[in-house]
Amino acid sequence: MSVSKNNAKFRSGMLVAAAAVVLLGSSAAHAELTLDQQMEKAMWAVFNGPTAKKLKVNKHHFNVKKSRVVQSGNVVIVEGTISHHLNNRRDDQVEYKIRKEGGAVKEMKIKIKRGGFAPIGAKIAAVLGQYVTGTPLPADKIEGLGRKLGRKIDGDWESTAELLVTHIGMRADSTGRDGLVAYRASLQQRPPSGAATGTRRPARRPTASGKNVSDHRTSGRR
Repeated sequence: MSVSKNNAKFRSGMLVAAAAVVLLGSSAAHAELTLDQQMEKAMWAVFNGPTAKKLKVNKHHFNVKKSRVVQSGNVVIVEGTISHHLNNRRDDQVEYKIRKEGGAVKEMKIKIKRGGFAPIGAKIAAVLGQYVTGTPLPADKIEGLGRKLGRKIDGDWESTAELLVTHIGMRADSTGRDGLVAYRASLQQRPPSGAATGTRRPARRPTASGKNVSDHRTSGRR
């Protein structure tokens, strides 16, 4: 696939992701967001900015800042800061550093202000298995692993911070961008099974609930 096609796919995915984040924001006042939805808002801030302030994730509030990316050949380093928001004292600062080579996680470390950098926690490492020891993580497994991690963590804010960092490590692609966005875009552009070449799929529009439904107004009507 050419570079221009890759960029077009990523831009398409970005538009879909941006629309999803807007929908999540508008619905927040009416219902509690799920952990998956909270993570989507956090990952948008990490990979695209701006800073998400007082973002509630797993009952804790964080300020999630855009990451810094350094790329050299097939090596990409993603690092940044997440702060645990507190009302009556200074926020707890969490720094992270992730190094990937050829799409595989080679290093994923987290530093909470009371100590130096340390490897990601044992519970998270156990769930990730080979994907934290050098095996590339397929894009179609990211969401499933993310949900499994969410069920394993403790309720404290430190574990939630580790979960945020782990999601960043799983989703960062070889350029430091959100690889899950490009994967979702490729699924939307894939023709349905058995469809003739060149046929148009009905457009998808989000409903108030955030689900996509077929819109045939753009298909088969003059």
